Amino acid sequence: PLNVSAAKSLEEGLEETLTLKRLGLAWLFHRSFSTTNCIENLNSQLNKYLHNVKRWRHSQQRYRWVAAALLEIQTNMRKVVNYRYLQTMREKLIEEMKRVEQNQNIHSSTA
Repeated sequence: PLNVSAAKSLEEGLEETLTLKRLGLAWLFHRSFSTTNCIENLNSQLNKYLHNVKRWRHSQQRYRWVAAALLEIQTNMRKVVNYRYLQTMREKLIEEMKRVEQNQNIHSSTA
């Protein structure tokens, strides 16, 4: 491959990459979730808000700062295209997780 690092990254995340397609939801959320832009945007916004915090005393303090930052930056975030169908995605993900768990139980009981 041309880019070994990219190939390894794709291989590691292949199952997660194809989840929307497997659930039959790719056509609904393609514009929002076909790239990592939404994650990168969130991380960039958090960095802008939290870059001056130099000392974290404990995990709970970090959680509070991040929660406060998320509340502050939420108005800068764009909506997920077809966000009204996020509940459908949630339901299908729960069904998929149950199916995977059942398959794992079947395989572990036969081993």
